[in-house]
Amino acid sequence: KASSVDSTIRAYQLMAQRCNYPLHLGVTEAGTARMGLIKSAIGIGSLLQQGIGDTLRVSLTADPVEEIAAGKDILKALGMGAGYGEYLGLGGVKGTFGYSVKKKKKAGKSHKDRKKP
Repeated sequence: KASSVDSTIRAYQLMAQRCNYPLHLGVTEAGTARMGLIKSAIGIGSLLQQGIGDTLRVSLTADPVEEIAAGKDILKALGMGAGYGEYLGLGGVKGTFGYSVKKKKKAGKSHKDRKKP
């Protein structure tokens, strides 16, 4: 992860090519609520469009509830809202929440199994 959207995207692309581990997407130190949302939407969204990523976390200088809502909105904007994932509590520290981007079992395949455009 990096605070630069471009560096974040390139790093995750390299990791996805070189290993077969689940990847937790996020932009480090994304900034203010507004800028954090913009950087996260661009970085996380473009990676998900490429089929990269298993969980995500939007990092905002705001209430953690807003981070979860932002992550869910990114998934919705990509057409991945309905039938996808679940909220994950990643520890007990403020802001340590993630959202799984895997398709729920009853709904079918994971987003990685979708045909890429």
